[in-house]
Amino acid sequence: VPYGLASRGNAGPHGLSEILYAFTSATGNNGSAFAGISANTPWYNTTLGLTMLFISHDLSVVRHVSDDVAVLYLGRLVEHRPVAELFNAPAHPYTKALLVAAPRMDIVRRPSGDVLTGDLPSPLERLAGCPVRSRCTAAFDRCASDTPIAVKVGGGLAACHLISPDAVRLTEG
Repeated sequence: VPYGLASRGNAGPHGLSEILYAFTSATGNNGSAFAGISANTPWYNTTLGLTMLFISHDLSVVRHVSDDVAVLYLGRLVEHRPVAELFNAPAHPYTKALLVAAPRMDIVRRPSGDVLTGDLPSPLERLAGCPVRSRCTAAFDRCASDTPIAVKVGGGLAACHLISPDAVRLTEG
């Protein structure tokens, strides 16, 4: 697993001065990479006092090494939640589709839901509205015109027009 250590000049709001950046390639995931990451994550945190920013397409690894998960689509945040909440009750249709599509050994417990359809839009073109709308089976008219605002869901956030209007809207600034 390629990794790098970046040092910040001043401690951040959590008193942390260093962040370990780790990532796996979309095609190079393997068991030894998972073993190394999962075995060393607690050590990085408790012994070195490092925070790890782990970037991966492999949700099975993310689930085991993360406390919080941020799901991005074309560079836009669609959901950010504590790991148990995200994997047990995803709020965004894209997150649900990712979990349905992820390979699992226990097919009996595979989450139900829709898979993504359609073509991936160009990441170079910033479209109005929800970035997932062209591939989302739940998209409706508003998704094409209005960019969803991230709202509080459980212990995190999700940006989708389908989320309950009872959710507390966060203000920017």
